[in-house]
Formats: sequence, structure tokens, C-alpha cells
Amino acid sequence: MAVGPVSRRYGVSRGGKKKGGERTITPELAAFLSKVLVPDLRERVKAPEVRHALEKRYLHEKAANRTAEHFIDWMERTVEQVGAAWVLSCLFIRTLEDRELLGQRRLAGPGAKDAYGQFIEIAPALTARDYLLLVFREVAALPAAEDVLGLRHNPAWRLSPSHEAARKLLDFFQEEDASGTLTWTFSGTDTRFLGDIYQDLSEEVRKRYALLQTPHFVEKFILDLTLDPAIEEFGLEEVRLIDPTCGSGHFLLGAFERLFEKRRLNAPSLDVKEHARAALAQVYGVDLNPYAVAIARFRLALAFLEKAVIRKLAHAPRLSLNLVVADSLLYGGRHQTKLSDLDEDRARWGDELFDLEDPIAARRLFGRRFHAVVGNPPYITCKDEALRDAYRERYDSCYRNYALAAPFAERFFELAVEQGFVGMINANSFMKREFGRRLVEDVLRNLDLSRVIDTSGAFIPGHGTPTVLLFGRNRVPVADSVAAVLGKRGEPITPENPEAGLVWSSIVENYDLSGFENDFISVAPVGRLVLSRHPWALGGGGTSALKEILESGAGKTLEDVVEAIGRTTVCGEDEVWIAPRGTCRRNTASECVVPLVVGENVRDWWIDESLEVIYPYDKLGGVSVVESHPVVRFHLWVYRSLLENRTVFGKTLRQKGQNWYGHLEHYVEKLRTPVSVAFAFVSTHNHFVLSRGGRLFKQTAPIVKLPEGATEEEHLALLGYLNSSIAGFFYRQVGHSKGAQGVNEGHKSEIWEQFLEYSGALVGSIPLPVLPPMVAALAARIDELAQKREGFMPSLFLRNGWSAGSLGQGLIEANRQAQACLSEMVGTQEEIDWLIYEQFDILSLAEREMLGVARAQDGFVAGEGLLRFAVPPGCRPFEFELKRLAVSTAWFERNGYALPPADEKSLPGPPRLVAARLGVLRENSNVRLLEAPEYKRRWTLRNFDEETREALMVLLLDAVELVVKEQAAAMPLSRLTSEVLAHPKWSEVIQFLCAPGENIEEVLRGMVIGESVPFLSVYRFTQSGLQKRMRWEARWELQRKEDHGERVESGVPPKYDSKDFRSQAFWRLRGKLDVPKERFVSYPQLEREEGRDVLLGWAGWNHLQKANALATLYQERKTQDAWEGESLVPLLSGLLELVPWLQQWHNEPNPDFNGERLGDYYSQFVTEEARSLGLTLDDLRNWRPVKAPAKKRAPKKKKVQASDTEGAA
Repeated sequence: MAVGPVSRRYGVSRGGKKKGGERTITPELAAFLSKVLVPDLRERVKAPEVRHALEKRYLHEKAANRTAEHFIDWMERTVEQVGAAWVLSCLFIRTLEDRELLGQRRLAGPGAKDAYGQFIEIAPALTARDYLLLVFREVAALPAAEDVLGLRHNPAWRLSPSHEAARKLLDFFQEEDASGTLTWTFSGTDTRFLGDIYQDLSEEVRKRYALLQTPHFVEKFILDLTLDPAIEEFGLEEVRLIDPTCGSGHFLLGAFERLFEKRRLNAPSLDVKEHARAALAQVYGVDLNPYAVAIARFRLALAFLEKAVIRKLAHAPRLSLNLVVADSLLYGGRHQTKLSDLDEDRARWGDELFDLEDPIAARRLFGRRFHAVVGNPPYITCKDEALRDAYRERYDSCYRNYALAAPFAERFFELAVEQGFVGMINANSFMKREFGRRLVEDVLRNLDLSRVIDTSGAFIPGHGTPTVLLFGRNRVPVADSVAAVLGKRGEPITPENPEAGLVWSSIVENYDLSGFENDFISVAPVGRLVLSRHPWALGGGGTSALKEILESGAGKTLEDVVEAIGRTTVCGEDEVWIAPRGTCRRNTASECVVPLVVGENVRDWWIDESLEVIYPYDKLGGVSVVESHPVVRFHLWVYRSLLENRTVFGKTLRQKGQNWYGHLEHYVEKLRTPVSVAFAFVSTHNHFVLSRGGRLFKQTAPIVKLPEGATEEEHLALLGYLNSSIAGFFYRQVGHSKGAQGVNEGHKSEIWEQFLEYSGALVGSIPLPVLPPMVAALAARIDELAQKREGFMPSLFLRNGWSAGSLGQGLIEANRQAQACLSEMVGTQEEIDWLIYEQFDILSLAEREMLGVARAQDGFVAGEGLLRFAVPPGCRPFEFELKRLAVSTAWFERNGYALPPADEKSLPGPPRLVAARLGVLRENSNVRLLEAPEYKRRWTLRNFDEETREALMVLLLDAVELVVKEQAAAMPLSRLTSEVLAHPKWSEVIQFLCAPGENIEEVLRGMVIGESVPFLSVYRFTQSGLQKRMRWEARWELQRKEDHGERVESGVPPKYDSKDFRSQAFWRLRGKLDVPKERFVSYPQLEREEGRDVLLGWAGWNHLQKANALATLYQERKTQDAWEGESLVPLLSGLLELVPWLQQWHNEPNPDFNGERLGDYYSQFVTEEARSLGLTLDDLRNWRPVKAPAKKRAPKKKKVQASDTEGAA
């Protein structure tokens, strides 16, 4: 783009503001779309005729198994596409104006405002919306713009915004600064900024379609290896190229420019217009996202005008833009539908106003085959159940919970002519994840895969997912090997210019040099037989040879000897079931709670039981409780519609007639025996821990089950082996790495930083040698030390009791003991690692003898116990070598390890043994590979001070909660804090938590308020949240009718988002399903003296107890404090919200209240009290707190007006 005094205001960065506070177009357009256009269009679709058209299209797609979404969600994304079309139509015309391709300016610039004024003068009844439509129509009438802005392809013609929103849209593009200069200009020739807009215009669309631009240098490299040889093989005149996932058209632009230049050089005397026309006709693109295709069309049109040297759009011919909005996975190929069938389909459904795809054009396009197929397919899994099943029916590669990387890889080859060239940048997840098995073993093995390039270590902007470049030809394999570029390490630092990155440069410059090797890659042929087996292990630098040694050194694998590997439970809708430890004691689920293990809590030989799960069964591995059980009635019933619509193998529990209140998957056979080996499903290193029973294991923390009767010693031996550096090495070779670019984690250039996915298939595939008894003994010692260490950590140490006055000194000693345990664990782990090396013959006989002599000289006698020594993390032999060789690594800094001593003689541990190990490490190449940060245990140095603070806060809040729990009514926070702080023990805790000079009462007050949620929904939710809450209440009413025998339609209310809550604290405590996790209920605006105190109750009260507390408070304020009118409304509104629950669960005759049915009683009470205030029940429901509520007493009988005003509670 031209960078002049005006256009430099327009930034092409993808978010925020540029340095110096300069504004950028992409985030501002995105904000305009989400905050102005989409909300406006939502209102527009409420018109009966529009909603009818949308429902008609939705039913069509539902019947065709094109969507399983709820209508509201489907409608929302359709509306967003229409809004995007309006934004882009204006953007396209502004770009044409600024590049002087139109005869007259209509939107902005010289003469544009006059044109609008004349329009309004001629037709004063018309508005900005009519003017924009007129401009669209005027430009679309030009032949070259018809495909971009015309009725056939532009969704803007389907639905228009209000006059006010259209005026704001026009104002946006006409915005000027104080000097009268346009804020946004789009001059120059570059169109890549449109790619930024494509990627970031809508966050929801970006996530749905996995929008991701392909960097120019990647696109160029792929075209070099596909389009160029295709031209050579098939001829310039014949070649056709397609990108089936074209996005904003980067590959298409690159291909068009290549074809144009080759044609111009081939026939220099021919008019450039003819070259441009012919080149344009040779590129084809398809994408499911309508506005992506719109951008691609526009960019190709501009590229044509530039190459054809056409200065005015009016002088350009009608363009052959072979771009289609369609799902590339559903058209053509083995599943091609005849055009006659399509015509019948159209006749049956009629002219679909909101059909954003073009099925006729798609079938015509996919009726052809292409000489070059290129692209960057989406890496995500398909979230829509109907589409996911449709893809599974069509593609052999769709296996298990497949990512779209699999069917698209298959589809790319399917679209090529025989002998055609295929090239793509794809997620490398299929290489090692189980879903990729069929792609590798059933699809790719039968195709001529010619080149595999590991790009997971290259820095590719925006690609957080690790990638691989695949090249091949659509024919049977012709060679016994495949050229491969194998990755060794990633970029040391994030390169300023990604194209010049060390890894990418190594690939581009050396990919064709077999035998090349540097610090980042190695280039070598890989046997086709190796690539026909899943998983792929494409490590360079000798790792493949070492892997073969391990596999040949064991007669069996882990899966040969285990009974099962996998999770014990899948809840389905986790927020309903899972909560922090101690939360469930506040509700009726307390008797059905089991500790739950998740992957992040499995570390360093220990399981942190910080979570619990509701378990509606009579015992671990037992049968379900009855539906009348309190945990079902009072907790799970609230979420019944959600729970009964959980799916198993494509059918909901409701459809299958299964128990709706059980866990979605419940593997009782894994719970029959107590002992298991648990592991973290995702982590940077291998973490396995022994569990002796009484727990459930989520999918993020699967377990290994040995056959019934296996001893604890056998479990411990396996545990020691799986935690060894050999196991770490093997899993790193065949496991799926999550990549070098994580979200908000920076660039992870070193392999040890990159997370690995430990699937059950991966864990079971490890070679299993015969393990000597010493492995079990060493593992038992580490297991013992891990338990001992945890006992000294603040959470357990403080829970086990201490006396007032001893807190500080006790914590200092506990910290010292915990560190001592860790150091001995590190030393013992070293013993296991080196012992396992001997089991695979990695050490020579001389090396084993040298190590044995060193042990003896250090006083260790074989068979007479363990060699115990302490080694702080950072002082192991391999870490000493890292420092000695000045290896560039963040290992010490990132993990918080102190550097090892300068002299190897000062290393901790038996001196002769340490020296011998250093000698082996330096001389033995295989040991050198294994003794590396990516395979050695990454011990976590836990923050003792931080854990102390968290544990003390929990203790203090437990003490406060105990006081509140014993009350039957709301109590002032000031009284509460006074009672707690009167106890010397808790006074010492709060002083320990406070910084010097802090007010201890204020600190405690803040802690308590942070764990409270208001009693009334209008205090919790924003307007959007209240709308969702209404849909939940409507669903509960239907459930109550269903419980009384009525037939009701199934449905699931929407989930909440952070923007639906009036406080981030409420969002943290309630989450997307509004599940109560707070300790306290707050009663805002109900204090006797405004702002002087906070009223609190216990969150564990049942509905009746909450109603009694509210009723007591109501009577106090009305009778004792003489409150009137609006001041009393929140209390009545709170009672009204409780009435349906009281009538549902507490309406039996209550002997404590003279046989009164308390649900009916409170219903009548609220109605009568509201009437006495001159209010209806609807008035109570519609009441909203005002921003600055006054405590002046309202006159009696004054009617309270419902207000939409939102204010701070």
C-alpha cells in the first residue's frame, strides 16, 4: 500500500493500535460489525417474513444433514455473514474509489458527500440505507464487478440493516480528522490487508472456520513444488489449479501472477489483457465462508485490472472468476450428485433467500479435475455433529474424533487429475494422533507421496498448531522411499522476519539435498514402508536409530501386558459435575462426591486432589442412585435438558432412552480394582503416578490398569520405567507435539518446552523390557518421598493443625523439609534412568563395568539397599554439561533452577559415580541423546510462599463460612469479621496475609466479598444474561410439566458468557452454566445504612432456607426500619424467583409450620405484598436496579416502573 500522510493512518496489523497510538482498520471494522451491525440485524430478523425465510433455509439444511445446530445459533452466524457482506461491500467500493478505478466517488472523497446530498434532495423519503444499496447496484452493474457485488453472490442483498445502522456505516467510511482529511484510505496496489480483515473481522467466524492466512513465503514454496512442475508436465495452456480451502485467496493470487508472467514471457506480442484473462480462467477456489470468497473475488479482480493495465473498472470485461461458496468435502468426487438431481432439489425447496452457498456452481466446478491442488486446510475438528457424520460417510480417512486435516488431505489428492500435483501445509496431528491411522495406513500409503517436510520447528506467523508440508502426485507410489526433511529443533528466538528464520531458511535452501544436516533439520529419504505405518516418527539427528534400538531390545509392548488404558469417566457438560474441593459440601451433592483427577494435577509422582466430582452411584463402580435421590432432585434436575441431550455415538441420551443423570461414560471395569497408574494426557514430559484407589480419572488423566492380581511391586516397577528418560525419549519420538507456538505462551523454540499428547495408544506402544527388582524399589522410595513432601506443603501441613503463635516458624521448617524430599527424589530418579539404560544395551560392557566400579568405590554394595543421595534440580550431570558447553537454553531460567557448580567435582552425589556418568555421557552418543532436557524429568519448583498464601486464605474463608453456616438469617459482614478476628489463630493468619500497613479487616472483607454472589438474578446478570436466564426459566417450566406427565419438546437453553455477568467475580464463581460455586450469598442495597456494611448469608442454604432468610429480612425492613415502596421490591423479587422451586421441592405439608404448604404460602405472600405496594408479579420480574439507588422511602402504593437500566450491584 502507498504510505503517504493519509494512508499511513491505515495499518495492516491485526489488532489493537500501532505504536504511537495509530488506529488500524481491522479491529475497528470488527468492533463495528459486532457492536453495531450484528445487533441491528438481529432486530431486523424478527420481522415475520424474514424469520420465515431463515427458518425455511434452516429446515432445508437440517433435513439435508448439513447442520445439527440449534436454529438460534445457525441464524446468528447467518446474520453475521450478512453484516460482514455490508462492511465488505463498502470497503470494496472505498478501495475502488481510492485507487481511482471508478468514474465518480460515491462513498467518500471529493464529490461523495455532494452525491449523497443530491440523492436525499431528490428522494427525501429515502435514507442512507437506500443510498448504499443504490451505490452497490451501480457498481455491480459494471461487468467486472458483477461477481463481487451483484445480486447472485453478495449476501448484502438478502437483508439490510436499519436506516440508523446504515448511516453509521456510511459515517465510518466517511470519517475525517480535524483537518478534513479522510481517516481511512486504501490507495496503492497491495491487497494483503484484505487477508488481515478476512482473518480477524469476526472472532466467532475465525474460530468456526479456523481462519488462518498462509504467509507469502509458504505459499510461494508450495507453488514452486506443485504449479511449476504441473506446467512443465501438462503444458501452460492446459494447466488448472485449485485451492479447495481458498480463504482470502493467497494461493490463487500467487498462481494467477505466475501463470500471467509465464504466458507473457511465452507470447510477448499478445495483448496483456488476453494473458490476464487466460490466467484468471486457470485458477479455481472454493471456501465455505462466504465473506472469504468475497474477498478472494475482489482481490483477483484487482489483480486482473493491474496485470491487464486497465485504469477504470468500467473498461474491464466480465471476469471469469472461478470461485464458489461451498463445502469442498461435500461436493463431487465419489459422491457427485447429478445436475438433474440438483434441479429437482431446488424445485422442491424453491428459491432460498438465505442459501449462502452456490450448489449448482459447486457441482459444475467439482465435476472437473485439476493439474495442481494446493492449500492450507483447516486444522480443527468439526463441531457440527451432522457435518461430522456426513464427512465420515464420505472419507475413509475420517477415524475416531478426527480433525479436518485428515479428510482434506484425502480430498486434495482426489481433486487432482491422474498424475496431478498436490501440495499443502497441514496440521501434523494426523502423524501421531490416533485419528490419523486410517489416513496414513489406508489412504496415503496408496498414493505417491513424494515429499514430507516437518515445519513444526519453523516460525510461521499465526500457526500455533504444528504443521507439516505434504507433496505428492495422484498416482500409485513409484519409489521405495520418500524425500523427507526431519526436524531437530525450533527457532532459537522469534525471528523478526519469519521468512528469514533459521529453520525456514534451512528448509528452503536444503530440502532437496539428501544427507544435509545442521542444528535445525536433517534431510534424508524415509522408507515408504515406514510411512505406511502409523504413527510417523520423523526425528532427525540419530533419534530414529535409537528408537529402533529400543524397539528391538524388548520382546513386547506395554499394551501386551495391561488390562486397559484410558479414562474412568466422562461426565459430559463438566461444569455441572466438577467443582473445587469442598464446594459440594454446600449442597445436597455432598454424599455423592469423589475426588477427581485431571491431567494438570498429575506431576512429579504426586496427584493433587484439588477437584471433586458429583458421582450419582451407590459406590465406586456401583449402580446409579434412584432419580428421587437428593443429588438428582436438587442439583442435577436444574440441568436436565442439557444432560439428557448429551450425545453418545451420534444419539442423545434422551433418544437412546438412557438414564439422563449418570455420567456420559462410566467405565466400571476400570474401578473394580483400586490400584492404577495415572498419567497426564498433555504435558511437556512423562508424568506417571501410582493411585491406590478412591478416585475417578478424567480424560485428561487416563490410567493404566494391570491385570487383576498384579502386585503393588509390579505397579511400582512399571511406574519407575514409565517415568524414566528412556520412556520420555520414546514418547517424544512417536507422540503428537502440540507445537512451538502456544496461545499466550510465546514461541517455544526448545523441544522440552513443547507439550506432548499422551494418548492411550501412545502410552501402550512403548517397548517393555524385563525390569530388575531394583526399579520397583527405587520407584517405591520416590513414591514414599512424594507423599512425605506433600505432607510438608502448605495445603496439607496447615490442614493437619498448628497452634497460635507457631505459624511462621512452622512454615519455615516445612519448606526446608519439602525441599529435602525433592532433592532426594531427583537423585533417586537419576538412579532409575541409568538403571534403565542398562536394560536396553545402550551402555557398552566397559561402560557398565566402569559404573559398577564407581558405585563400589562410593560405598554401594550390590543387593544391600538403595544408594540414597540428594541432588537439587539443576545439578544433574546433563545439566552440568549444558552449562559447560554453553548450550543456548532457557532450561535453568524457565524452570527456576540454580546453575550447577563450575567444577564437576563439586556436583552433589557420590563423587566417583557422578564422574563416571559424566564420562559415559560425553562418549556415548545414545546416552548423550537421552541425557537431554527434552527427555529428563522437568521437576517443578513449587512456589511455597504462593501456596502458603492460598492455603491460608482457604483456612480463613472456611472459618468465616463456618460462622455464617450456623446462622439462619443474613448477617452484617462487619459482625462476621469481628467474630472471626477475635480468635487468636485467625487473627494470626490474617496478619500473615496482610502487607505492612494494610487494614486487616478490609483485607478479610475483600476476601469474603470475592467469594459471594448476589441473591437476585438482576444483580448477577447483564441484559444479555437476563435474556438467557429467561430461556432457562422457560425450560424449567417445561420440565415441571414433563414431570407431571405432559409431552414437551426437547430443547437446550443457551450457555452464558463472561459478558452476561455484571462482574468477573460472578463469572468466575458461576461459569457458563451458572452453577453455584460461591461460599456466600450477598444482599446488595438491603443494608440498614447504605454503603456502610454488606449483608451475607450462606450459599449452602436450600431454597426454603433462602426464602426464610429473605422473608425475615423483608419483615425487618418493613416493620422495624419502616422501608416502603421500591426499597422493598428486590426482596419480593428474590422471593418470587424462589417460589417455583419452593412449590416443586418444599410444598408438602410442613409439620413445623402447622401443616402449611410453604411453596403455596410464599406464592400467596409475594402476591399479597406486591399488591399492597401497588405492583403486579410482572412488575417484580421486570424490576431492574438503578445506578444510584436511593434509600429514601417511596410513598405508599406508588407503582414501580420496570427499567432496563443496568447499574452496579
